[in-house]
Amino acid sequence: IQWATTRNDLFPPEFVEHFTQLQDNTRGHSWQHTAKTFEKDLGADYNDWFEFESGDGKFRRNDKIKPIGSGCVAQVYKAKLK
Repeated sequence: IQWATTRNDLFPPEFVEHFTQLQDNTRGHSWQHTAKTFEKDLGADYNDWFEFESGDGKFRRNDKIKPIGSGCVAQVYKAKLK
């Protein structure tokens, strides 16, 4: 769907606008969902590699971590390598 929002040459403007809203106005999923995905893909020790920003500008481990953005395909978190 995201690619369709950039293709005014292929789709009518009302279609593009509708799908743009779906892309921009998404509800994110919980940190627990993200943590399970990290653990599955990176292993249980992923916290040994990253510190995630909690939303208040401080970096923490799994404490009230909030995404800085979300769309129809992914969420984005601010993190730094340890």
